[in-house]
Amino acid sequence: MNLEDYVDEPKRFFYTLIHKTVSTLESSNIFIRNFEIKSNYNSSLFILLRSAIADIILAEYVIKRGETDEKRAELIQRIYYDHVDNIINSLQKSARKAYGWNEQEMQDEIQAIKESKKQYFDSDGKPKFKPIPTSPFTLTFKMFSEISNPLSKEYDLLRRSFDLYSQFSKFEHFGDLTFHLVHRAFEEKQKETILYDLYDGVRMTCFALSNYMNLWDEIPISTKERVQELTTEVNQFHPSTIKYT
Repeated sequence: MNLEDYVDEPKRFFYTLIHKTVSTLESSNIFIRNFEIKSNYNSSLFILLRSAIADIILAEYVIKRGETDEKRAELIQRIYYDHVDNIINSLQKSARKAYGWNEQEMQDEIQAIKESKKQYFDSDGKPKFKPIPTSPFTLTFKMFSEISNPLSKEYDLLRRSFDLYSQFSKFEHFGDLTFHLVHRAFEEKQKETILYDLYDGVRMTCFALSNYMNLWDEIPISTKERVQELTTEVNQFHPSTIKYT
C-alpha cells in the first residue's frame, strides 16, 4: 500500500475510517467467537464497538454537514486541527508543573508544534479556523439541533449509534452504571439484552462501512459487494432467532 495515494481529502479521512472500522471488526471477532464461553470478554468487546460507533457518528457529521467533497474537506481540516489545538491547550495549562518547564520552554515547544503543523496557522501563528471537537455527544447534539425532523428514518443510524455509544461509554468511563454493565455477562436473565446490543453494534458498524465505501468511487466493486454480503449475513443473525439455554 502506498500512503501517498491517501493525501487528498475527503479520501484520506474515509480511508482512515474504513481501515479503523475493518480492524475493529476483525479484533471484535476474537471476542465474539468466545462470547458464550468467556464472559469476561464482554466488556472489552463493547469498548471496541464503542470506538467504531464513535467513528460512525463523526462520519455522519461530515457526510451530512458537507454536501460536496470540498465542504467535507474543510470540515475534516477543522477536525484534524482539534488534535493540535488540544495539545497546545494542554501544554499551556499543565506543562509548567508536569514537566518543570519555565515560560520560555513552554513557548518554544508550542512554536515547534506550530512550525510542524503550518497548514493550521497563519504567518502570525494564529489559527486559521476553529477546531471541531470530535466528542460524539457534542456532534450528535449539533446535528439533531439543526434538523427539522430528527425522527425521520434518515437519522435512524445516528439515533441508534448515539444510544449504543452512550451505553458502551459507561464501560470505559467509570461511574454509577459500570458495576451493573460489567456484571451483565454473568447474569443469565441479561443474556438476551446483551445479544441485542452486540447485534445492533456489529450491524450498524457494517452498515456504516458500506456508507463510507459508497462515497468512494475508486473502491473496487468486488470489495463493496463483499461488505454488502457481510452486512446481509449479520442481519440474518437476529437475536430473536437464537434459542437460549
